[in-house]
Amino acid sequence: MRRVVKIKYKEREQTEFISVHEVDLNGKTHAELVKEARKRGEFDVSYHYLVHDTGTIESGRDEKAIGGRMFPSYDSAVFILCDLNGHDEMTDAQSSALDVLIAQLRRRFTSVKGVFTIFKEA
Repeated sequence: MRRVVKIKYKEREQTEFISVHEVDLNGKTHAELVKEARKRGEFDVSYHYLVHDTGTIESGRDEKAIGGRMFPSYDSAVFILCDLNGHDEMTDAQSSALDVLIAQLRRRFTSVKGVFTIFKEA
């Protein structure tokens, strides 16, 4: 029987930003992304939340943990991936779910100075 170990990452000293990344993950689930990360030799995914085109939200890393180093400001931001899943832009359900998530994060992390979005490259 395989046991999945949950990694505890260093917590951010402060949360200044919420970073939203629009990417096309072709509908992959969090579990699939974790599996891919482990195949690449990584312990975990680098994001904190994954928002699907259906509006479903999945948790990645603990929201207080430092994000993946490939992200800008990785040590001071919460990272949200929005899977476009073949769409040109976010769906209404996805945008609504993202708005709710950002509002919840702003209440929990009162030091947030701003939200920035990195759009999918054409």
